[in-house]
Amino acid sequence: ARPLRPGALKFTCLSLMDARNLQVALHRWTLFLRMLQDDFRLDVGVQDGWCRIALLRCEGAPPPSAVGDDLMLKLVHGVCSWLVGRKLPLERVDFAFSAPGFAEEYQSLYPGPVRFGQPVSALYLD
Repeated sequence: ARPLRPGALKFTCLSLMDARNLQVALHRWTLFLRMLQDDFRLDVGVQDGWCRIALLRCEGAPPPSAVGDDLMLKLVHGVCSWLVGRKLPLERVDFAFSAPGFAEEYQSLYPGPVRFGQPVSALYLD
């Protein structure tokens, strides 16, 4: 609903850098993101034995945008990989939108199974 201010990602990343592990960093990110925007929140938990990082819509938020969800999940994966110093493999990626005409290209963006039309957009890590 409102754009992030310039520098928001920089200060988010600075707040994550000294976390003792990725779980602590992700928890901080969920808190920091709540201060920055009102449309969705990051929800981090365990589902089916995997770490699930989901984008949950806040009440009254506009419907999810395919581009917005895609970019945010790519950002989350990139920052998590940067924090641990290696590209984290993905067990699965779910999107809350229908498969676009170029859905096969998602395999090069998100290695691992990609599913569309799911209840929420989420990344799954081991």
